[in-house]
Amino acid sequence: NCDWSSDVCSSDLFLAPPFKPGSFEFILLAGTMYSAIPGRETRHRWLQRVRRLCKPNGLIMLSFQIDTRADGRFHRLTERLQSVFQTLPGTNPFYQKGDICQGGHFFHLFRDETELKKEFDGADARMMELNWSHQYAVLS
Repeated sequence: NCDWSSDVCSSDLFLAPPFKPGSFEFILLAGTMYSAIPGRETRHRWLQRVRRLCKPNGLIMLSFQIDTRADGRFHRLTERLQSVFQTLPGTNPFYQKGDICQGGHFFHLFRDETELKKEFDGADARMMELNWSHQYAVLS
C-alpha cells in the first residue's frame, strides 16, 4: 500500500522549485525521480516548470525507470485485471499502465521509447538524446 502523502512528489519544493526562471544552465534529476512523479499531467507540469528554470539553450538530464517485467501470460493477465479494477468506485482515476507501488513508493515504469517520447512531447520538451538501456534522457 503506497502512502501518497509521504511520497517525495507531494513536496511543494520538488513540484515547484523556488528558483527564478533562467537560473541554471544544467539541471540533473538523478536516480529515477522522474518516474516517482505520480500521473502524466503532474510530470508534464513539473517538466514545464523545470524547463523555465533553465537558461536559453540549457539542458535537463533526467533518469527514469523502464518496465523490465516479463511480458508473459501472467503479466498480461495482471494488466487485464488492473483494467477491470480501474472501473470500480474508489480507485485511482489517474492510473495508467506502468504505474506500480514498490517498497511503499509510487513509480511509473515506461513501457517503451514511444511512450517516453510522447510524454516529453506532451510537455513541449525537446529531446536531444535518449539512452533507453541506461535509462536517461537529455532535454532542452
